[in-house]
Amino acid sequence: MSTATDVAPTQDGGRGVRRGPGALALRRFAPPAVLVVVLVLMLTVGTTYAGGKTASAGANGGVVAFSPAEWAQRNFPAVQKYISTHAIAASTLVADLKKDPTGAKVGITPNGAIGPEIPVKFTGVVKSNTGGGIYNIAVSGVPTTQVIHLVTGPAILSTDLRDVSGQYTQNTPGINNQTDFLNAALALNNVMKSQVLAKAGVSDLTGRTVTVEGAFGLINPALWTITPSKLTVS
Repeated sequence: MSTATDVAPTQDGGRGVRRGPGALALRRFAPPAVLVVVLVLMLTVGTTYAGGKTASAGANGGVVAFSPAEWAQRNFPAVQKYISTHAIAASTLVADLKKDPTGAKVGITPNGAIGPEIPVKFTGVVKSNTGGGIYNIAVSGVPTTQVIHLVTGPAILSTDLRDVSGQYTQNTPGINNQTDFLNAALALNNVMKSQVLAKAGVSDLTGRTVTVEGAFGLINPALWTITPSKLTVS
């Protein structure tokens, strides 16, 4: 015995969606509003964020919209852990870069970058605020000719935290395009500001002692502009 089916006409040249008896019953006995709700549920079930959150893909061509804030909250702890594990003491890094100014052995170079991203750690005294929340740091064992800047914002636009591990690219699950990739970097900076800088207190660091873990992009070996991942002030 054959099963009755119903083909709903559409506006795309006569093609329709083949429905079984259950769908036919819905069409006959359910009001139009109910049918709309059922259709929306069918489209959204099974679409999941990389972090486990379900969302509708139908409105965006099957691509789940990227949430930079949620992504950064999930990934910032991993960034901190990577830097803590791989950070090179500033006094050691000076010697390493003197041997190899390219920094090829001490960092990872992102695609299209001028130089590598290098994780670093140090304790030093804040000499001055150079403006825009960028502090000049004196570190024991580091020559005075080596300039170390610590970035505290309010504007932090670097991609150091995103790029230092080499683990995140435009092909990372959940990141859909170049705009998402940029927003991921900015969102990591924002999480760092709320979880690290706000707790440390960075409004006036001149004369204070700071212990820092962070990363910087190597452009000029004589100048390190460091985005912190951890910071304590004493």
